[in-house]
Amino acid sequence: MKKFKKCVLVVCAVLIMTISLCACGKKNDEQPYTGEDVGIDSEWDFYESTVNGKTMTREDFNLVDEKDLPSFTCDGKTCKFSTNGKSHNGTVTEEDGQYNISYDDTSVTMTGVIEGNKLTLTNNKGSLILIFEAK
Repeated sequence: MKKFKKCVLVVCAVLIMTISLCACGKKNDEQPYTGEDVGIDSEWDFYESTVNGKTMTREDFNLVDEKDLPSFTCDGKTCKFSTNGKSHNGTVTEEDGQYNISYDDTSVTMTGVIEGNKLTLTNNKGSLILIFEAK
């Protein structure tokens, strides 16, 4: 009888440990991006802009079409930044987690930093700060 009780106790302990391991291993596919998942070549959605000290979110724009929002795309080497109906193509270099962007058609450059799932671009004049969120 003592052996039977020990066997039942061991089986119960094994079942409890198995169930707790299964619960810990549950994967949630709807988790937001983390810094490890996001790179400059991620897909980006406009989040917020600050121009000459005035901040606007996407809700502040009176849009007829989402395409009117500022946009940024990059393949890791070349990029395209669009705003106010104008597109600027450029090149990207990375140094110590900071991205330096030079555009083909202007002397304005931008610096990019990724924190979490957000990309912050700042122009070299300090008059424009754009924040994009990873899709």
